[in-house]
Amino acid sequence: MPQLRPLSARRLLGAAPTLLIATVLATPMAAEAAAIELYSSGHETLLCRVEYTSRRGGHFVAYPGWRWVLSLGETRYELGSLYAAPDGDSPQFHSLTLRCVRRDQMIVGETPSPDEASYSLELKRLDPVWMVPILGAGDWTRQLPRNGTVVSFVLGATGLPREPLRILQMSMSEDWIKPHWELNYDLGDHAYRLVADAMDDSGF
Repeated sequence: MPQLRPLSARRLLGAAPTLLIATVLATPMAAEAAAIELYSSGHETLLCRVEYTSRRGGHFVAYPGWRWVLSLGETRYELGSLYAAPDGDSPQFHSLTLRCVRRDQMIVGETPSPDEASYSLELKRLDPVWMVPILGAGDWTRQLPRNGTVVSFVLGATGLPREPLRILQMSMSEDWIKPHWELNYDLGDHAYRLVADAMDDSGF
């Protein structure tokens, strides 16, 4: 199980935080493509996939589709190319959807059955969760998935039948050789829960 980390910007390569964050956000990423990592907390056994839409209306399923998400380590999904603008923006990105099925245990096969309940959460481009503070500047900046970054989510149980999962923690880091910079998103008081999908619109 991953250790839950403080909700603050940290591990900024030992440089002055304000100067370094400003430099990072203004510099295009060296690595190509964008990625998502999912973790499960506690004893949750999940089968998940990641979907995203472009600002032109295209809908995509991140590679490799449905995968097990356990507490043993991260599960990685490749979004593919999302252009990173020089100012740190991600102009092509519109929304990201996390979609999961809960299981009692791992079983053979990685495809949900048609009658199996799934739960999802869509994070749109303008959702406040993407905003992070620039330390010392008194300002905020939107940090969206883009080339050279990996956005990580820790998912956990809520105890609610129709909304059984929620985001416990969310961070972005440079998808490159360590050590690298890392930013933690502040979820605030909002409960980012995965809600039950309609059975005829569950994305299978």
